Amino acid sequence: MSSPGLLFTTLVLLTTITAVAGSLGAPLVPGIARDFDVSLTAAQWSLTLTMLAGAVATPVIGRLSGGRARMRAVVLGLGGATLGGLLCALPLGFGAFLAGRTLQGLGYGLTPVAIAIAREAIPRHRRAGAIATLSVTTVAAAGLGYPVAAVMADLWGIRVAFGVATALCAATLVLALLTLPPSPDTEGTRVDWWGTVLLAGGTTAILIALAEVSVLPIGRVALLATVGIAACAAWVWWSRRVAHPLVDVTLAGRPVPLLTHVTSMLLGVGVYLLFPLVVIVVQDPTWGMGYGATVAGLLLVPYALASVVGSRLSQRLMTRVEATRLLPLGSATYLSAFVLLVVAHDTVWQLLLAMAVAGLGSGLTFAGIPGLLVASVPRSETGSAIAFTMVVRYLGFSVGSALAVTALTFGGEGGEAGFVRALLVACAVGVLTVVLTTWLSLRVRGGVGRW
Repeated sequence: MSSPGLLFTTLVLLTTITAVAGSLGAPLVPGIARDFDVSLTAAQWSLTLTMLAGAVATPVIGRLSGGRARMRAVVLGLGGATLGGLLCALPLGFGAFLAGRTLQGLGYGLTPVAIAIAREAIPRHRRAGAIATLSVTTVAAAGLGYPVAAVMADLWGIRVAFGVATALCAATLVLALLTLPPSPDTEGTRVDWWGTVLLAGGTTAILIALAEVSVLPIGRVALLATVGIAACAAWVWWSRRVAHPLVDVTLAGRPVPLLTHVTSMLLGVGVYLLFPLVVIVVQDPTWGMGYGATVAGLLLVPYALASVVGSRLSQRLMTRVEATRLLPLGSATYLSAFVLLVVAHDTVWQLLLAMAVAGLGSGLTFAGIPGLLVASVPRSETGSAIAFTMVVRYLGFSVGSALAVTALTFGGEGGEAGFVRALLVACAVGVLTVVLTTWLSLRVRGGVGRW
């Protein structure tokens, strides 16, 4: 068996490299629109579809990894990310590119698998810090990978950026096969394929309605939204009655899990409202700053670094205050970043400051969630609880990605006015996040008997 240090390194790479590959669309969206001669809204689907695939893949891969099929689940996630990157790197057209971006989203499903392995194999004295680190890698790694991908895209084109990501995913797959512990010698839980279809279909319909609200006739938008909501409701109904649901929605409704899931969902919306807006204002040549993808990528570095700092700070604060207090604190910090952008967004340093504040809030919040879940659910339910919070986080990413461009271009207005309008929408989401996390955390601290 590998040493704990080497095992932890592999788990970090497992979540980091797939997050970098999956999030490549954010700084490259304007370039994708130019290279494929499509609208900004269409290009944004290269990010939205990846996050949606991650939301659906997470519980499926989590179920597959519950027993002897664990290594096959890892191969599925990393293999899908590798194949998807290859489709993006080859000149096969926009349809193949979107298919590749969807496949890259399978890699996001490996985060709960990595956390479950860490809980089993990492020594107890290092376990809490390892789990917290793995929880923030999906956000921190994206920020650190953005500038590298952006520089490559500016110098050699977006296909080279995706080609390098493909090579990294393939190398990580080899390392995982060599170092991860053997799969448990138990039967895994069967996958709820009907639940998968309902969840994927419902969320896709809602996202299309949200992303295309300014393009499609209002009747069609209403129909898509209705179908999506009905499918999601049917998924909840089905999940409460099937023997082995995709995720345990009953467990998700308990006080502490509910707090973490609501926070993950709403803060996820905020994260991918922020990223596309900053990238667009930096690169737009008419009303924005007119810089290239390299500058846009560099702007996301302070976000990634501050999220790591926030994660470490979260671990220190949890020794002095209740962990439930950190979620409203982190959400309020993230909201302040949007307020800063509304007030001042004309220079690069103003954007850098806002991104650093947002990263700090993100790290404070996301790092505290796994510990709360692990402490509040039985060991046998850890995988299901973590998988669900990752599902809602990725769904939040998807909604934020679709909402950002919709708010920016609504009514065909766009420009500076559209940018400010999108920021105000983001502020509204931030206020809702702070209010709900504060209320739910107070209810948790007041005792579960009050629910």
